[in-house]
Amino acid sequence: MTTVARTIADIAPRLTDEQLTRVIHEARREHLLTNRALRRLLKACPRAAELVDPDEPPGESALDDAFRVFLKRRHLPRPEFQVQWHGHRVDALYDDHRLIIELDGRQDHGQWDRIEQDHVRDALAIELGYDTLRITWRRLHKEADELERQLRAILAARDPGAHH
Repeated sequence: MTTVARTIADIAPRLTDEQLTRVIHEARREHLLTNRALRRLLKACPRAAELVDPDEPPGESALDDAFRVFLKRRHLPRPEFQVQWHGHRVDALYDDHRLIIELDGRQDHGQWDRIEQDHVRDALAIELGYDTLRITWRRLHKEADELERQLRAILAARDPGAHH
């Protein structure tokens, strides 16, 4: 019998960065990979250690995992993930920059009740001086360079340490 951590380490060379991140996050969410086993895996598999932060909550979707890989590969600052914000859950938050990131996957954002909740949260964000950047799978994969350029520009323009 092979442990989950060992299995992931064994198959890692055959997986893309997104797939490897996804497998690890799914195992964590399903409680198949304890924190101790995760740390052993990250020690045994440097590529996984590069991609997965054991202190962050595991991604909730393939889009979430892909966004984390995008940030890592393009050396962009990491937001907080899956944050409770004024009674709403946001996918990612750059609080110091007053920027909410919403990862709009088809499965969640095709439902009217979710769309209504999103609109209420977006209005609250405007009221409180936050902006929401919505990212789709297509944008993340087909327009990655433009998305990177825009995210860098938005963060730079909203940098609390910069003097405008």
